[in-house]
Amino acid sequence: MPGIKGGVIANTLTSNIDIFPTVLDLVFGSEVAKNYRHPNGNPLRGKSLLPALKNSTVMVNQYTFSRYGRCQPINVIQTSACANDYRTGSCNRPLISMMGHSVKTVKDNLSCTYVGWWPFHEIRLQPPLDCAKPTWPNQPPLLFSYGVVSPQIDLKHSYTDFKQAPIQEELYCVAANSTYGGVGYPNNNNLALRPQTKQADLLISELKPAIMARYPQP
Repeated sequence: MPGIKGGVIANTLTSNIDIFPTVLDLVFGSEVAKNYRHPNGNPLRGKSLLPALKNSTVMVNQYTFSRYGRCQPINVIQTSACANDYRTGSCNRPLISMMGHSVKTVKDNLSCTYVGWWPFHEIRLQPPLDCAKPTWPNQPPLLFSYGVVSPQIDLKHSYTDFKQAPIQEELYCVAANSTYGGVGYPNNNNLALRPQTKQADLLISELKPAIMARYPQP
């Protein structure tokens, strides 16, 4: 890639949603990447990673986010109808009742991830689209969301109830340069379940509001 050295490891946090803005930046320039809008008029949530590719010390994202829905209680193994991504699933998928929101950041050479599980209110589209449908014979159900008809969750009116306390909280910190499962990659110590240290309390007090700001209630 012109102007970018190969083999350089950037230190910034990244997410899948950053890929498209990065491609836009490379092809059309930074102004197009910043001002691009979805067909529905909403701006892109991701950011171009080009600054970090040019300078590995640049932090493009302070936080990265993800979320995962559950139909069953937190301590129950989900059924196959529930276990797929909350935007996919089968025709018989129960309503999502709980949403796990995750936010990741880097502090003092530690990569820390907070996960909070809150009650979730899922509203189905009206009239219902019934379910996702396959676009080719024997298509795996997990890929149904890529068909013409997507599942019937109404993302505009469904919401996480942040007014209630989290059902469960998790906080994990690892060395920022650790590789998953490699030497030095710590165990799954949930710091939120231990007698909390001042550092853990400060992290949770910072990361929980970041999630709420990312997913505002209707």
